[in-house]
Amino acid sequence: MGDIIICLKAKLWLAKRDNPCLVTRATYINVMNLFICKSELIKTKEHFTFFNEVCIFCDGNLLEDIPHTSAVPGLPQYTQSLSQLILSVLTLSAKFGSSDIGSFGLTNLASLPRMVERMLRSDFHEVRLLALRSLTEWLEPGGTRKYLFSEAEKIVVEMLLMEKHPECLCQVLTVHYKLGADDLLLKVKHHLRIEPKDFLNRVLKLASTASHSVEIQSSALKLSTELVVTLVGKDRKDVKSELQDWITLTVQCCEDDQQCEVKLAAAQMLLKFAPYFLTNNLLILELSDTLLLWKCIFQLLQSEDPGVRDTTADIIRVYHTQTKTEFPFCMVSPPMALDLALKVLCELLQQWKQLPAGILIALQWLLGEDSLGDLETIKMVEEDFLFEKGEANFWAEKLIYIRSLSKHLRKLIESSPSTLPSKEQLTDLSRTACKRSERIQRLMCDLPPTPEFLKNTEYTRLLIEKERTLECLKMVALLQTWV
Repeated sequence: MGDIIICLKAKLWLAKRDNPCLVTRATYINVMNLFICKSELIKTKEHFTFFNEVCIFCDGNLLEDIPHTSAVPGLPQYTQSLSQLILSVLTLSAKFGSSDIGSFGLTNLASLPRMVERMLRSDFHEVRLLALRSLTEWLEPGGTRKYLFSEAEKIVVEMLLMEKHPECLCQVLTVHYKLGADDLLLKVKHHLRIEPKDFLNRVLKLASTASHSVEIQSSALKLSTELVVTLVGKDRKDVKSELQDWITLTVQCCEDDQQCEVKLAAAQMLLKFAPYFLTNNLLILELSDTLLLWKCIFQLLQSEDPGVRDTTADIIRVYHTQTKTEFPFCMVSPPMALDLALKVLCELLQQWKQLPAGILIALQWLLGEDSLGDLETIKMVEEDFLFEKGEANFWAEKLIYIRSLSKHLRKLIESSPSTLPSKEQLTDLSRTACKRSERIQRLMCDLPPTPEFLKNTEYTRLLIEKERTLECLKMVALLQTWV
């Protein structure tokens, strides 16, 4: 390696002004960057010597007078390569101790950090993206913030409002998330002169705009969640409207038709802040809002994507870690997590002293929404094919959910017979369930012979709706014996 470095130093003019070809200069700079980042060489004598040469080279090429336009052949590549080299130098120098710098007499790098600001303002999105990625790396635990000067902070904050390139905008959101909500809101107020809740509204808008990429929506959801938790902790009433918008957004991100990346981001955020909103001994949000978020957990545990289900299943570990309950650390399967999560929610309803309202909402979950409208057109018509090739069949999770919810509801009702919904509420729910049951029976009569073959999807859906309705009617009947 030492011989290669000697050869590189001998041909260093290929990266300098002496070489009129910007494409060649960019290529040679890429080779230089490769060698200074070579892990086997770092902190060897040869590496420090070459690193010093690179620092001198970077310092001498900062103010080079080249017309800043993509019409100049090779300029985008050259600017990108030089920017990457400077960022690598800054990253490595942060890792070197003062003794290393003193021993090998490294060049003063005072002028290089200011180049980050120029990169963030570059007309080339590739350069902005490199700078933003380096900032993200520096903001990681164990990284350095010494290059994030006030002007660079201001530019990054402003970029949320001004950045048009999708990849750069996504990376801006990631940098904001890494800064931490408290730090970010202070910078926003100082640099943009806008109130925290107005900034939150802008982030929520990014997350809810369907035309944005999945990556932008996921990053905006993560950032908005961080901001909501911080602002609710300070004054919930002040951000009441924004809180409702965030809950609506979270519910939308957990729907079955959402992209997997968005659902995964929603699952990660719900788990991260479960100790604040979901599993807290105190009811921080309104009961209806808290249960909406819990319903998101149950929906994600029934997701078609295994990664989403497995991530959400970690809610059990989060709860037992928070309550310091003796619980052996092991992987919990999504079906088991679904059952355990319903048990946890029933325990929390008792702690919050919200059994009447909580039981009524859980009964409404058990009955489910009326989704029979698209089945009204079923007729006794035989099809020309034997099996339908429709949507994937994930009915098992729905049945597990219905049966687990029914089981834990029954235990909750029997353990607290004195705190139940009112007779009028139960009568309304019973009437709705009876009407639903009659519709299901009519629809099943409209199915052709052997519907499990000719109308498999519709038949299975009706069976599930039938079980939902019957379980709900059983629960209502049990409650009415206590009221």
